[in-house]
Amino acid sequence: MSSGHGGAKDALAWMDSPYYEYPMMAIGMLDGAGEARLLAKYGDRIGNLGTFIKNETPIIDWANARVHALNRMVQENLSPETVQSWVNSAKAILQDDGTILYLSKKGAVAIKNGALQTVYSANKYKDHIKDAIVLLFGK
Repeated sequence: MSSGHGGAKDALAWMDSPYYEYPMMAIGMLDGAGEARLLAKYGDRIGNLGTFIKNETPIIDWANARVHALNRMVQENLSPETVQSWVNSAKAILQDDGTILYLSKKGAVAIKNGALQTVYSANKYKDHIKDAIVLLFGK
């Protein structure tokens, strides 16, 4: 990504960065008639997170999951079924390096080439992620 954030290695690590830019509510996001839209459409850029795409609800390749992701699951007491359910109910955001960030109202999951990269519960969401949730799901 041009901002230097994102990617498989640190797909959500930037959530803790004090340098993150907060353009999430997509000021200037207009429909064809020049009216402000409340929800994102496929192809829209979601701030610095990436591009909103259709969720193809992949089955997670647990055999190739990053140790970091598995450690995050242990820290947050998350089962594989819970993480998969978040993916199934999420909105998908394609990052510039090919990682897909699945944002749901319950948690975020980053997957690259089928392999789990990282996972975070919604209680860890910072304001810019909460703003993205509103843009993707509505209030």
